[in-house]
Amino acid sequence: MSNPTLKAIRCKIYKGAFSGERYFEFPLADGQKYESLAPRYHMWDAEGKKIDEYQPSGNEPIDGFIAAKTVDIIDPIQSVVFLPDGENVAVETKDLIDRPKEKEIASHVSV
Repeated sequence: MSNPTLKAIRCKIYKGAFSGERYFEFPLADGQKYESLAPRYHMWDAEGKKIDEYQPSGNEPIDGFIAAKTVDIIDPIQSVVFLPDGENVAVETKDLIDRPKEKEIASHVSV
């Protein structure tokens, strides 16, 4: 079962200055563009896989998702979310999706 507060927002993801960070951008509820940096482990590519240390390659952005946590529902159209960069922002509720599922890693324990 999914957690109703743990969401993701579709965004463009760019390389950051450090291997563990990425620059991201997406539209806010008021139409302005939000731009910030966050650790790459809070991001997924367009197929729902965690961003690895080589993504994106080159200077072109990739489509992906940034983690978000719903903290308030303003109305049926807008929600306030908390982002990995520490900010709360208003987004259109329709832009929120359930976070991509984490693949379980089978443990190989000898008995």
